[in-house]
Amino acid sequence: MKIYGKILATTLPVVLFFLIGSLAMTYYYSYQGLSGLAEKWLDTRLTEALTEAAEQEEMLRTYGLEDIPASIAKAQIDAGARMVAIEVGQEGYIFAVNARGEIVVHPDATNIGRNVGAEDWFQRLKHQRGRLSFPSGKGPNLAMYDYFPPWDWFVLAADSEHELYGAVHRMQPYTVSTGLLGAIILALASTAQLQRIMRSNLLDELGKQYITTARAKGLKERRLVNKYAVRVAINPLISVLAMEVPKIISESTIVGIV
Repeated sequence: MKIYGKILATTLPVVLFFLIGSLAMTYYYSYQGLSGLAEKWLDTRLTEALTEAAEQEEMLRTYGLEDIPASIAKAQIDAGARMVAIEVGQEGYIFAVNARGEIVVHPDATNIGRNVGAEDWFQRLKHQRGRLSFPSGKGPNLAMYDYFPPWDWFVLAADSEHELYGAVHRMQPYTVSTGLLGAIILALASTAQLQRIMRSNLLDELGKQYITTARAKGLKERRLVNKYAVRVAINPLISVLAMEVPKIISESTIVGIV
């Protein structure tokens, strides 16, 4: 077997390893990046809703009305009307629940006053910003939520996961093709280096005295290379391969994020 063919046969599994590993890492980080972008968009809608509540509460304080129940109720109604007017896609919406589990803001007026305190998703709410999933008639919903202390409200921006991640799923062919292109580039770059190392080691090994002696005794070239030279020449390659794994992970991460 020619020496270049032997080098290629030896490094081919390495090429496949880097190709599959790079593709998997690039696709994972690309998918995570797109999913994070969708959730960030939902979180922005939540911030808009909290801003509406904060403006109404600030107005109460400005005019010294923060202790008057009727003024507080009017401010909450105005804030709720502005919250539900915030567009959250085609299926999403803003709603608010008080600490007792009563819905106080909802685009569907029939839900106002309904108590959801016994539902699992309400039990998982915390007095800090967070995210949760809860079921609905159209499937699972994802919600970003935060606590609004002045009124003891939990404000939630919710959207169906189907709509929220729909764009991500539609971009899967593009993500795969981009990941494959990045994986091929990374794999070829690493493989070129490994082939140079393997070629140098193999040529060095074939020039040693024991190889010359074996040839003089009539040992076939194929057996000589396969059984002796390659086995010794590949040892340094394994060490280099171990050092290449962290490199390929970091490079795939960068490609996936970009």
